[in-house]
Amino acid sequence: MSSNPALHPRQEEVLALIATGSSATSAARQAGVHRNTVNNWLKTEDFRAALARARYEKQLLYWDQAHEMMAEGLNNLRAMMHDRNATNNERLNATKALLQQLNLFMPQDSSLVFPEPAEPPVSLVAVGMPVVRHPPHRSVRAEFPHTAPISDA
Repeated sequence: MSSNPALHPRQEEVLALIATGSSATSAARQAGVHRNTVNNWLKTEDFRAALARARYEKQLLYWDQAHEMMAEGLNNLRAMMHDRNATNNERLNATKALLQQLNLFMPQDSSLVFPEPAEPPVSLVAVGMPVVRHPPHRSVRAEFPHTAPISDA
């Protein structure tokens, strides 16, 4: 979490605790301040904005970690599909699991999705394949442009 100059170090400590799931009372106890003090801080615009930003950054971190874990799991399934030391049944089960997971990310209407500004291949248009257009990807960091990006380290 980036330091907010409008907040005192004790407020930053409470902010970090609340953003990671502690209750206001628990955060107050751990930081050595009265719970009413924390409740008063929660009524200020600076503290609420910093808390929203911290929770948002935590969500991004968890999303990134889940995405990395999913990619690693899919890579493991892919490797098992082609592992000649695995039994046919193990390879079949790995293939089925991979296809089930990939199906979660495929459009449900049997159409292809092309992000803007890419154009669909001419061959798909010629055979009448439906094409779904989505708006260009907007960075979720645009809401808080002043925050530092989360490092991969």
